[in-house]
Amino acid sequence: MNPFILKPYDGEKWFCDPKKETKELTEAIKNKRHVTLHSIRRMGKTGLIVHVQTLLPRKYMPVYMDILDT
Repeated sequence: MNPFILKPYDGEKWFCDPKKETKELTEAIKNKRHVTLHSIRRMGKTGLIVHVQTLLPRKYMPVYMDILDT
């Protein structure tokens, strides 16, 4: 059985949590700072964004845009 998740995010149980990046992104959102994540493909950017969205209280509504096709 393949140990790697093929979906973008399948819950906190399967997320390899980069704690520093999660904390920095969460604090940036709470302090209303604009953030751009940039790296090569398949490094976990989308997973990190979705993970942080699940941790935030409902009063925060981050916007995620996938601009790969543009």
